Amino acid sequence: MELGYIRKSEGISLSRDQHIWDAKQAVLGLAKFYRKPKPAMIPVMGENFRGLIDAALYNMRHGNYVSDYDVHVSRKVAYIISGGDCAEGTWVTEQEILDLEKEAFVSLLGEAKTLERIIHMLNTGKPLRN
Repeated sequence: MELGYIRKSEGISLSRDQHIWDAKQAVLGLAKFYRKPKPAMIPVMGENFRGLIDAALYNMRHGNYVSDYDVHVSRKVAYIISGGDCAEGTWVTEQEILDLEKEAFVSLLGEAKTLERIIHMLNTGKPLRN
């Protein structure tokens, strides 16, 4: 404690036999006062954001910087970040964003090109540009 690495308020268990019991007591103490946090509200840019991304993707595709499938995946990511089908300035919960992400992830896993990319990355350690 003199060196400043540990605060005086920190609990220290010197006995190995005591570690699990001390940890359990700490968790039980915290559980007494636990309240579920309010869902985080996140402002999203909605369809306007997707329009900006589509314009950038259009230019990148026609400049041969990205493939058609890169555009497809990027549009899915933009849909998630924009909050789905909503207007600019809409507030969505963190759970709604996670649900959009899960939906997009599962749909991409069902596509052959995604599986090709995963297999190629695992085999070579390098991304596949398909």
